Amino acid sequence: MIVPKLELAEIDRVKRKPTASLDAYDWYLRGMSSFNEFSKDAQTHAMISFKRAIELDSSFALAYAMAARCHMQRQGFGWVADREHEIVEAERLAQRAAELGKDDATALCSAGLVLTAVIHDLNRGSALIDRSLSLNPNLAWVWLSGSFVKIYLGEPEIALERAAHAMKLSPRDSQIFAMQTASALGHFFTGRDEEALSWANCALQEQPKFVVAACVAAMFSAKDVHYPRRRGETDIVPQTPRR
Repeated sequence: MIVPKLELAEIDRVKRKPTASLDAYDWYLRGMSSFNEFSKDAQTHAMISFKRAIELDSSFALAYAMAARCHMQRQGFGWVADREHEIVEAERLAQRAAELGKDDATALCSAGLVLTAVIHDLNRGSALIDRSLSLNPNLAWVWLSGSFVKIYLGEPEIALERAAHAMKLSPRDSQIFAMQTASALGHFFTGRDEEALSWANCALQEQPKFVVAACVAAMFSAKDVHYPRRRGETDIVPQTPRR
């Protein structure tokens, strides 16, 4: 019957509301607006907004998740001030997001990506992203997070598939540069240098200051670069030999 199904869908929607506090949700939306501006000051404002949302609702999983992502994004753009402190804080926020957002795909994939990329905890990160994929396979951020995790796990072909699917789901996403960077890394670790450079340049056209994409591009222009192993390697930054 249609009516009972609609009622069940509405009950499920209400259960999945990120927060019952309108003020907390307002601060969360402010944080998201700043998060997508991609400047150092904007990331600071985003962090303040997400933490204000947490103060208003200490069970707001998405706010914890996005605050953790701010730390990751600061790292990706080279804006980290106190690295050790930010790593500890990112782990705390990601872990709390995972604990509170067990049925929230966005919170889980964000927490999983932070635990993978910032904390280098591949087991926890991968498990959270697998969970987020089962919850919502139609969310581009889930596939993006899964792509980066597969890079770290040494499975670049799967990473390429996931990055491509993320771009297909959301071709105008605010994180399109990250999807393109994941593609660049996937091609690099499968030995397709030309494709890797092409995707890295696409990412840099979107976000010229994104350090990870710049590192991939630099691999092909530096003369003294020692390339890491292509398959199974988790370091995405090339190591330059000492002179």
